[in-house]
Amino acid sequence: MDKDQGHSASPGRWSKRKLGFALAITLVALLALTFPLSAFSTEPTAIEGSVRDSSTGRAIANATIQIPALGLRTTSDSTGAFSWTGLSLSGASQTVDMEIRAQGYGDWNLLNVRVLRAETLIIEAELKDTPQTITIPPPSSERPAGFAGAGDILPMLRALGAAEDIPLPETIRVRVTGNAYCNLSLPYTVEVIDFKDYVKHVLPNEWIPSWPWESLRSGAMAAKMYAWYWISVGGKWNDADVYDSTCDQVYNPAVSYLSTNRAVDATWNWRLTRNDQLIQTQYRDGIISQCGSGDCMEQYGSRDFALNGW
Repeated sequence: MDKDQGHSASPGRWSKRKLGFALAITLVALLALTFPLSAFSTEPTAIEGSVRDSSTGRAIANATIQIPALGLRTTSDSTGAFSWTGLSLSGASQTVDMEIRAQGYGDWNLLNVRVLRAETLIIEAELKDTPQTITIPPPSSERPAGFAGAGDILPMLRALGAAEDIPLPETIRVRVTGNAYCNLSLPYTVEVIDFKDYVKHVLPNEWIPSWPWESLRSGAMAAKMYAWYWISVGGKWNDADVYDSTCDQVYNPAVSYLSTNRAVDATWNWRLTRNDQLIQTQYRDGIISQCGSGDCMEQYGSRDFALNGW
């Protein structure tokens, strides 16, 4: 588990620590939620999004949106929306830059965002008076070979609703730096964010959206429960529950994917507990059995379990 005074210390890796549990890998696979993999295998390659004023939330019409590497250019409609579908990529994924320009606003640039085959990339651009550049951190360079076997894992998930349950949070307080990597010296603002929206904008930064469906559901549980634990104890920081970086979990409100959003929706009414208590669980980028002791999930391990049919 990569730690530095209680938070992640290795900024060169995209998904490094935090929550999970080898348990949740299997558990989520065992839940009776009917989202078969085949339901998501024929999706078109698409990009959709919206352009809004950062201060007012007002839709910005006639903004120009470009992705030069894909030869794409369009303008936002009266609701601020734009989309492309049926796209052709040079491979299973392609890393591109996006540019958005609108009269009266600073240029908005999104760097190193991944477009995935048979997946919908969802962009939420909030323009300000000043220019903005948002850089998406790369995925982990670790790509373990082969698929690991399944271990002896016991389920610990249960449905929400019992009288003793801690309510599912509605919001979360986030120290927002706009930087994906942990740096406690950076200036920040504390934003109160809808909890489900927060998890949807964490999962694609911590799990790879093209991974199997059951792995994404495990990741959705991991991201949610890490944040839920800190909310339940009053926050990890003196004025907030979590950071938007690898100090906790990488949160980027500009980017999500259809597959990861569906995984969050499919597992939203589940929690992970021991003896009716929320657990401070962790996750890291590794294959099965690399986490060591403790309440830890390997992210690549969740992929391997899913590829083995769990």
